[in-house]
Amino acid sequence: MGISSALYSGVSGMNTNSQAMSVIGNNLANTNTIGFKGSRTLFSDLLSSTVFGAGGSSQVGRGVGMSKVDSNFSQSTFESTESDTDLAIEGDGFFILKEIGNSSNFFSRAGAFRFDKAGYLVNPEGFRVQGKSFDPETNELVAGDPTDIMVEKTSLIPAKVTDSLTLTSNLDASTLATASATSTLSISSTLNSATVALPAATLFDPALPATYDLSTTSTIYDNLGESHPITTYFRKDAVAANTWNYYWSAQDDVGLPLGNTAGSAPSGTLVFNPVSGALVSGGTDTITATEIAWANGSTPTAITLNLNSTQSASTSTVTAQSQNGYGVPFDPENPATYDYAASTQTYDTLGNPHIISTYFRKDSEANTWNWYWSAEDNLGATLGSSEGSLPLGQIVFTADGLLSSGGTGNIPAAELDWKNGSTPTAIAMNFKTTQFNNTSRVISQEQNGLASGNLTNITINNEGVVIASFSNGAQTKIANISLANFSNPNGLTLMGSNLLLASDESGVPRIGLPGPELGKVFTNSLEQSNVDMGTEFVNMITVQRGFQANSKIITTVDELLSELINLKR
Repeated sequence: MGISSALYSGVSGMNTNSQAMSVIGNNLANTNTIGFKGSRTLFSDLLSSTVFGAGGSSQVGRGVGMSKVDSNFSQSTFESTESDTDLAIEGDGFFILKEIGNSSNFFSRAGAFRFDKAGYLVNPEGFRVQGKSFDPETNELVAGDPTDIMVEKTSLIPAKVTDSLTLTSNLDASTLATASATSTLSISSTLNSATVALPAATLFDPALPATYDLSTTSTIYDNLGESHPITTYFRKDAVAANTWNYYWSAQDDVGLPLGNTAGSAPSGTLVFNPVSGALVSGGTDTITATEIAWANGSTPTAITLNLNSTQSASTSTVTAQSQNGYGVPFDPENPATYDYAASTQTYDTLGNPHIISTYFRKDSEANTWNWYWSAEDNLGATLGSSEGSLPLGQIVFTADGLLSSGGTGNIPAAELDWKNGSTPTAIAMNFKTTQFNNTSRVISQEQNGLASGNLTNITINNEGVVIASFSNGAQTKIANISLANFSNPNGLTLMGSNLLLASDESGVPRIGLPGPELGKVFTNSLEQSNVDMGTEFVNMITVQRGFQANSKIITTVDELLSELINLKR
């Protein structure tokens, strides 16, 4: 009985070592299989016989059995490739794939993917890679389970109208204003001492020359460079000797009167020395900013009125007048009328390109700039600002050159009719601007419009995001590759073709996006097999010796049995 048991122990040893050799052979056969994880054979002894002796009972082994073929899921090295769709995982995660017509999830470490003719991201066997899709409107991930990753290869991305334009720029603080508002108006005059004063009952009226003795009209400027006539009136006082009253009037841009009107009291009084005729008092006055608002978008500026008058026997007359403002009307065709300009290509609702030029002009007000814009429609007509146009807005800076106000503006839709059948769309202007003592320049410009475009390339970034690139420069996020991991990856079932299937032993997969928990994705890379040929050859020698030793048991037992049979002879 004991000799026969030894025979079967040798048989079990030969069987288990044969199976171990099969595992080693499989490992070596897959040394160049991407994502392959090697295995090892674990043996266990067999105890099934009990023998009795003088010292009591003892157990005798019945040979060896194979306990488990255990997979080694250790991280392997990466191979760099030229394909943008080759992926490798650093970490414990697995790619998720599905077979067409099969709802089961398969898992793999092999990331040699490509897009098939239908636009699906697949492995070489045609299993479709799973991922979370992006909403094309919000560019956010869609809720729900991962689905097939698919890109419409014949898709044409629609045009997107420009409705936002951002200019990041610096405007040179040392630039001198192109226009300067009048802040001082000086009038020199001689007033006839022999003038007979008008009756007090005759009220002043700027429209009636009979109600004043002398007038003069001056041209002054607002801070936009627009000119305005202003008239100064002199009238001898009916009561006080050697005294003259003065008035002023003008009209704003909508025709409303400014200053003194019919029946109003004088703005001030001039008193002269009765002997020398020199001015004794009242030669200076201030027209306040609130009194001289031109209703044209300009900033009201106070004006100091200097009346350098004398009284003599000579005829009343204005001898000289001067003011310190000047104006140069804006003209997009004349670079001398603005200080800096930048052009940006924008798009209408049909995807047609249009150039919009933005102009900047230093204002006489400290740390203030005016901005304008112009373009041409499809018929060649000018849109936006033209010669003499008022600015569309003002940009104001702090004393440190930082933006204080006016960083946003708007080009109305009504002014953007390109005459080509597209829908006029307003453009929000954003000025990320500074005012430093440096050259005026645009650092960057951005607009959110696009022409229509064809698909040109598909790539996957290191976050596992599939990105479609189009001929118009647009890039669209299609999907984010999903990964899975298991509490017991050794429980996964091998399905061949680098595929694994979850089982009760592996547990339920944890599915999510690439990251610290599930693993990081590397593009243009493939994970190599983790089989170490040196280790496998050492194992092969060990298994070979084990097989030889067990075969020797059989031959030895055979000799013993032969001797036993010979006893009968």
